[in-house]
Amino acid sequence: MSIRIALEQHIKNRLDEILAGSKYEVIESLRNKERPIPSVVVVAGMATPCFGLSDITGNYTMPLSVIILSSIDKNSIDEHNNVVQSVIEKMRTHETRRVSTVNNLDLYQIDTQSIAQDNAERKMGVAIDYECVINYITE
Repeated sequence: MSIRIALEQHIKNRLDEILAGSKYEVIESLRNKERPIPSVVVVAGMATPCFGLSDITGNYTMPLSVIILSSIDKNSIDEHNNVVQSVIEKMRTHETRRVSTVNNLDLYQIDTQSIAQDNAERKMGVAIDYECVINYITE
């Protein structure tokens, strides 16, 4: 499993815990199917070795975005905002940061970098950008 897929899978697993039973589907960025609305899309960027070390140590920094997409036709503004707040809170938990759901992945730190909102026509979107420090060694 690639480092990008591993991080996206871990975050998806954690967000599924809070969104199970809701209208929102949590999906990874590399998914080949259509992206439904409402959904929460998890997008990991390119990993770079930490602290100028070689990648043989398995320590990386990675950008991560969590994008919450809603439709005014299917979701109320309050429902959309509640999902955004739930995602923000879940990403801050010790469990999300330190208890991995993916083999060989250790997530040491998640720092919020920015939160952007975009409402166009009948769609609502919020993108939350994070910087992650992880350790991942493939077998």
